[in-house]
Amino acid sequence: MGVFRTIALFCLLLSLSARADELQYLDHSELALSRLYNDISEAQETIDLTYLVWDPCSSVSKVLMKKIREKTRPKRTAENPNPKPVKVRMLIDSYFHRYEVGALQNYFAANGIEIKFFNPTSNPTGGNTHTHSKIALIDKKVPGKARLITGGRNISDDYFGLGKRNLIDRDVAVMAPSSGEDRKGTIAQAQNGYEKLWNSRYSRQVSMATKEATDRIKACTKWTAKDFKLEKHLQAKAKAMIASEKPLTCPNVRFTVDDLSHRDVVSSNTGNGDNPSMPATPSERLPYKPTTQAVLGLLQGAQRTLTMENQYFIPDDTYVKGILRAQRAKGRRIDLYSNMFDGSNEKVTLWHTHYMRQEHQGTQTNHSNFRIAGLLDRWELTPKNATYSYHAKIFVADSKDTIVSSFNLDPRSVHINGESALIVKNCPEFAKKVERTAQITGKVWTLEENYFLCMGNQRPSPPILDPIDGLIQWISKDLQ
Repeated sequence: MGVFRTIALFCLLLSLSARADELQYLDHSELALSRLYNDISEAQETIDLTYLVWDPCSSVSKVLMKKIREKTRPKRTAENPNPKPVKVRMLIDSYFHRYEVGALQNYFAANGIEIKFFNPTSNPTGGNTHTHSKIALIDKKVPGKARLITGGRNISDDYFGLGKRNLIDRDVAVMAPSSGEDRKGTIAQAQNGYEKLWNSRYSRQVSMATKEATDRIKACTKWTAKDFKLEKHLQAKAKAMIASEKPLTCPNVRFTVDDLSHRDVVSSNTGNGDNPSMPATPSERLPYKPTTQAVLGLLQGAQRTLTMENQYFIPDDTYVKGILRAQRAKGRRIDLYSNMFDGSNEKVTLWHTHYMRQEHQGTQTNHSNFRIAGLLDRWELTPKNATYSYHAKIFVADSKDTIVSSFNLDPRSVHINGESALIVKNCPEFAKKVERTAQITGKVWTLEENYFLCMGNQRPSPPILDPIDGLIQWISKDLQ
């Protein structure tokens, strides 16, 4: 019996090894852009894209669009007289583009892209539900060539260190068996999630384009010296940049995409004259939000430590706040790296600041960024005097379980928006890399140190914990 168990265990491990995904953590702007540019360049059959924001005027967009156009409108050559065009689909949330969706529809279509917008509406608020997922799915059915890039970045210069005010973000590239080889694998999960978003009744094409919006996009998409410089840089250095970051192999990986069906869920409490079309309670919506379930499960399941990077910290009263307080009561160590917003009267930033201070107690330490958190994210084309803030959405439990996602620590991500997440279980090598990146890049000042810095305009001198922290503080002393 022991022999048979040994053989069975060996076969199981062999099966898991065969299905294991290779992950490349895209923790740096230049690496993330190099990966996206390279994978689009090498696409053979399909490219499926979805983002909250795609800024057509940015250098990043113009360089990527040129490469996409080469794929959708391939030129004939002597070696390949009948090149096969790559099929490209793009789904963009309409909220930040609501005054120019028609003009963008025409712009993307002119580049050979089949384009839809999520929830296009004339409502000035753009509706209340958004697809916040970030997905670039390349050659989903090409054996051995399928690629997935997902995380928190949108398509704009400030997500790739090319703006004057930049956003620190994290993505991950997944090199996995294609759906043709593994119908239940990570790529297949991404493909199924994308199809549900694409086929949603809220994803539509539009027809009206104003002359003002059309003229603006036509003017802003003309190439400048900055665009040519970026293209030249990627052509020369993208492959070397990608090769410099070793992929890590993890056997337990899955991908979630909220398909927005939770938007149509109505309350089950329709008796006693209640409105039968009343929106569902959070608990009734939760089964339709697999990304929320994954994040809450990781937060609740941590046995020793939690490390998080996030743009906001507005813990949802129904779930997140209670989970974190319960974990503190059990002595779990919690480290959150997020932003310090000063001088703003926006409700979101005021609530963020409130909770950063209120929940900064016990075993939870809230590290807030003060201007220089992007020190290690700068690269050759980053403008001088550029500033940074956090936009990342990562979660690590016990230095072994990781989520790289589009999920903010706020009620919108928990209950309303459609999110996506890559969940990597029991892969310490990958988890520790993600965790260490947060600790190094986010090692600025704690909340109290930032408070005194703002009030007294003097830089505190926290103790140097190790040589790396000391080096970062020494380099950054004149940048704060």
